[in-house]
Amino acid sequence: MLARWIVRRLGLDGNPLRRRTDRVETWLTVAMTAALLVTGPCGELTRPPHPHNPTGAALKAGLGAAVGLVTGVACLLLLIRRRLDMRRMASWQIEWIFVEPRWSGRR
Repeated sequence: MLARWIVRRLGLDGNPLRRRTDRVETWLTVAMTAALLVTGPCGELTRPPHPHNPTGAALKAGLGAAVGLVTGVACLLLLIRRRLDMRRMASWQIEWIFVEPRWSGRR
């Protein structure tokens, strides 16, 4: 199934409705993707990865965990506040139904 999708995506399926420009676009996309995988932002060839630094990796993991925790707590607080605001507005609306006729003089 994956192989069939790749063949169709690359334009090798023999579809008579596929235009030449479609095939050229597909192959240019494949070539550009391959070129970007082995070159840096300025076009120079990439170097092998740096040696593993356990201190840096631990620092990055701790910082990522802290940022994730703060983001999660902030989202949770926003959800709680929104829920409380919805309850507060519903309560206010119910109270207003009873107060408004007396306040405005409408009965």
